[in-house]
Amino acid sequence: MATRTIYYSCLFEKEILYAEDINLDAQNSNLKRILSSEKTKRGKPAPPVKGLLDNHFVGITFLLFYESGCDHCMAVLEELKEHYKVLHHSGVRVVSVSTDTDERVYAYHSPSFPWEDKICDYKGFMGENFINYAIIGTPTALVIRNGIIIGRYANLQETEKAIVKYIQQEAVTR
Repeated sequence: MATRTIYYSCLFEKEILYAEDINLDAQNSNLKRILSSEKTKRGKPAPPVKGLLDNHFVGITFLLFYESGCDHCMAVLEELKEHYKVLHHSGVRVVSVSTDTDERVYAYHSPSFPWEDKICDYKGFMGENFINYAIIGTPTALVIRNGIIIGRYANLQETEKAIVKYIQQEAVTR
């Protein structure tokens, strides 16, 4: 009964909690995702990313959720690797979060990524980061500027356009 009161309170008082604040079992991960989706909209502060040593999103961060078995994800990652030097030189931090559940699969793919911030908790879509960011499919990219989510994208072209726009804005304000 208390659990229903918590959900009722959350939904109607707009007090949405992150997944780690809610004690639910795996069967209710979709409810966690729904509750988290309210906090991961454009203009909202980015939730912490479990596994990152530095969760201070200063400047522009490109946060990519992917799955190694997904052909589209791998194509996005290959393209991102090609553009990484330019992004890095422009001050963009790249963070990749994998939904891999097999350590060998992750260990096979992740060393080829030139960026430092590569995360995998081996829990797949049930992982805390996937739930806290309300990720229901991959690839999903978010652009975070100074700790605020400024966009959510499904392909690299849209993501790069947004990043270029914000890099140009920052150059004007300097």
